[in-house]
Amino acid sequence: MKYLKTFQLFEKKKSSRNRCLLIDGTSSSGKSYMSKGLKKEGWIIIGSDDFSKEGSEEMRIPFDHEGEGKDKQAGEKFHKEMLNIRGKKEGKRGYTNVAFPEHPKNKEFRKISPIGDPRVWYMYQDYLWGRGKGKNVIFDDIGSEILKYLPDCEYILLYTPLEDLKRNIIERTKKGDPRGQWVFSEQFLDRYKATTKKSESIEPEKSYTKEELENLLSDKKLQKSFGDKELDVDDFLRKLGVTNSKKEYWIKLKKPLKKSQKFFNSRDMSPKDLKDFINK
Repeated sequence: MKYLKTFQLFEKKKSSRNRCLLIDGTSSSGKSYMSKGLKKEGWIIIGSDDFSKEGSEEMRIPFDHEGEGKDKQAGEKFHKEMLNIRGKKEGKRGYTNVAFPEHPKNKEFRKISPIGDPRVWYMYQDYLWGRGKGKNVIFDDIGSEILKYLPDCEYILLYTPLEDLKRNIIERTKKGDPRGQWVFSEQFLDRYKATTKKSESIEPEKSYTKEELENLLSDKKLQKSFGDKELDVDDFLRKLGVTNSKKEYWIKLKKPLKKSQKFFNSRDMSPKDLKDFINK
């Protein structure tokens, strides 16, 4: 229960916390790029990808076991146990994850996030004891689960217009880091929907017709850029709410933000603009 006691103690000292900010947005929305201005001011970016990409075992090791800090020799017994559980005789260090039932901190993790993303638990540990210790921190994730651990963390929803999202995905593929059509069919649809009422829009100055969106998303460069399969444009537009070829549509939030949450439209904006917005 050592971790829970630490968590409870930390909750009582909210006034002494470093500043933390969750930038929420779809994959390829430009979160890392738009955070550059804050990085120059000393902010640290902690992302969920840090704990899932190849080689991330070394990132997880310091937080997998009792104690604080980066004790490279901690938990050797546990690592060996995990190899046995997985039926392997040998393997590299760090072959572990807090989501596995035999992990020494699994029960503590489950009490805060019963059906959670284990990467977020590691992000929180990194904030407390790792790179975030004594620093202002930006959490780079595609969801808001970190707020279960840090409920008073600042929240900004970064909106990236469809044409910019398209450009970003094409560019990522060119760099050998493709994303799937789920960026549109799942992540964009989870956050936004279409409306015929300009007053409801998050971007009143920009509207779309069904034909414009069909041409935008059916582009061969975009469709070839997806790492899984092509985007079903008709299905996407139907779920978005764009059904009438004679109407004009705007984009609105699928769910209203809470009073404590903020919205930032990245169209024609620079990292400096986001920095200024946050520092107001």
